[in-house]
Amino acid sequence: MSGNADPRLADLLASLIAWCERTRRLTTTRDFYEFDREEVVQLAVAMAVIQVVEISGRIAKKFPDFANKHPDLEFQKASAMRNRLAHGYEQVELAILWDTARISIANMHAILLSLVDEYDLDQP
Repeated sequence: MSGNADPRLADLLASLIAWCERTRRLTTTRDFYEFDREEVVQLAVAMAVIQVVEISGRIAKKFPDFANKHPDLEFQKASAMRNRLAHGYEQVELAILWDTARISIANMHAILLSLVDEYDLDQP
C-alpha cells in the first residue's frame, strides 16, 4: 500500500470499483429503450447503483479526509440517490436511474481507476 493509506479504505475502494464495473457491464450492452423493457435488468441496475452509493456513503463517513480530497467523486450526491432508491423505488424514474448508471457512475469509475496506483488497489 502506498503512503499511509488505510487498508480498510483500499478494500472499500476496490469494492466500489467492482460495483461500478458491474454497473457498466449492465448498461453498456443495451440502450435505454431496451433497458425500459427489461424489468430484470432494471432491478439489477438498481441493486448495483444501491451498492455503489452504499459503499460511497461508508467511505465518506469512515474516511472524510479522502472524501474531501476527492470531491469529484460526489459522495454527497450518491447518498441522496441511495435514499431515493432504497426508500421509494416505485418513485424513481427509469431515466434517472439510467442516467445515474450510465453517466454518474461511469464518471466515478473513471476517477476511481485513476486512483488505483496511488492506493495500491487490487483489480477484480
